[in-house]
Amino acid sequence: MISFLTYHAVPDVNHSDYGQINGAYINCWIEASDLEKAKMISRKTIEDLKWAILSLEDAYPISLSDFAPGSEGKEFHEQALIDKEVYQIHTYTE
Repeated sequence: MISFLTYHAVPDVNHSDYGQINGAYINCWIEASDLEKAKMISRKTIEDLKWAILSLEDAYPISLSDFAPGSEGKEFHEQALIDKEVYQIHTYTE
């Protein structure tokens, strides 16, 4: 099962490599047995990437039939079937 999750995060205060970036929305496609396991996996990876999670914005199971043909999300879903985890980070500055 693939779960789709979106987190709102800011750079970890102990990690300065992100320069002028103030935050990010991080989309995750995670293959896991259930949504709770997907949350655990994605949270650990995001923290390992030196982001501090502010909130979980979305979290739900998703299947290939939920996507329109050729949509960007479908490509990420298909990649998650291969790699088990796919992350898309949209950063912002204020």
